Amino acid sequence: MPSPWALGLPLLLPWVAGGLENAASPRGHGLSALQPGLCRYGTKLACCYGWRRGSKGVCEATCEPGCKFGECVGPNKCRCFPGYTGKTCSQDVNECGEKPRPCQHRCVNTHGSYKCFCLSGHMLMPDATCANSRTCAMTYCQYSCEDTEEGPRCLCPSSGLHLAPNGRVCIDIDECASGEAVCPYNRRCVNTFGSYYCKCHVGFELKYVSGRYDCVDINECAVNTHTCSLYANCLNTQGSFKCKCKQGYKGSGLQCSVIPEKSAKEVLRAPGTIKDRIKKLLAHKNSMKKKVKIKNTIVEPAGTPAPKGNLRPFDSEESVSRDGSPNGGEKGNEERKREGLEEEKRDETALKNHVEQERSLRGDVFYHF
Repeated sequence: MPSPWALGLPLLLPWVAGGLENAASPRGHGLSALQPGLCRYGTKLACCYGWRRGSKGVCEATCEPGCKFGECVGPNKCRCFPGYTGKTCSQDVNECGEKPRPCQHRCVNTHGSYKCFCLSGHMLMPDATCANSRTCAMTYCQYSCEDTEEGPRCLCPSSGLHLAPNGRVCIDIDECASGEAVCPYNRRCVNTFGSYYCKCHVGFELKYVSGRYDCVDINECAVNTHTCSLYANCLNTQGSFKCKCKQGYKGSGLQCSVIPEKSAKEVLRAPGTIKDRIKKLLAHKNSMKKKVKIKNTIVEPAGTPAPKGNLRPFDSEESVSRDGSPNGGEKGNEERKREGLEEEKRDETALKNHVEQERSLRGDVFYHF
C-alpha cells in the first residue's frame, strides 16, 4: 500500500511550483500563466502591470501615447510596420539613405517604403537592378521607363503624379481640388507634389486623445493668444474666440474706450423715461417733506385779514391791481418769470444732489445713455 506522502506528493508539487514562481516574479506575488500578460495575485488571476483586459477578454499590452504605424506587443513597447521606426513608430525610414543602397540607379523614398527607377536606356528588373533596354533608350523619360508588349512606357514614382500629354513628364495631381483626398471633418487638405496630407483647421491642434490622434480646439483665452483689448472679456469658441468690452466701456472688443459720464443738466434735458423717473422721485421726495412739515405744525386760530391799502380813485393816474398793488400787471409777470427760473434752478440743484447721493451709495456710474 503506498504511503500517504506518496499520494499527496502530486498535489503538493504544483503548489510548491506556484510558490517558487511567485517568489521569482518581479513584484513577488505574480504568477505567469500560459496566456501572455496574465498574472496570479493571491488566489485570483488578473492582467499583469502594463496590461489591460481587451474587448475579447484577453490581456492586451498598453502603450502610451500609442503606436502610430505599428502594434503594441508589450508594456510601452511598439513593433513598427516595415518602413517606420521610433518609439511610437511615427518616423518614416529613409531606405534610400541606408547601406547597401536598395536600388542600382535611382531611389525615391516614399511614405513607409521606397521605389527604384532606372536611368534612360535601362529597364528595371525584378531584383531592383537595371538592365540595358533598346526600347527605353530613346524615350527620355523624366523618372523611369517600363518595357511592355505595346512598347516602352514612362513611369511616375507616386500615385499622386500622372504622365503629361507628351508621355514623358510627370505632373502633380491636386487631390484636394479633385476630391480624391480623404480627410476627417475637422481637418483640411494640403496638397504636396505627388501626395497630400491632412492638417487641423485654424484654431485647432493635433493631440493624442483616447487612443487616437484628433484635432482639439485651442482655448485662445486660456493660453493668452487672443487679441482682445485689456478692457474686454475674452470668450472662447470652437476654433476661434470673441471679445466683448467690459461694463463702462464701448467698442468692438479689440478696441475699447471709456463711456463718458453725462452731467445732471444733460440728464434733466434728455427725453425719455429716465427724466420722467427722476422728476417723479423728486416730486415724491418733496411731498414727503410737506407731509412731515404739516404733521409737526400747530394750527393757530384764523383771523380776518386786514384790508390792503393804497387804493386809488377810478380817475387816478396810477392803476391799481386787484391785490391793491400799483401797476400789478407788468410787475406780476416779472415776478412769476423770476419765480419760474428760481424753481428750475432749485430742481436742477436737487437733481444734482440726488444723483451725487445715489452715486456715492452705489459706488459706480449712476446713469449711462
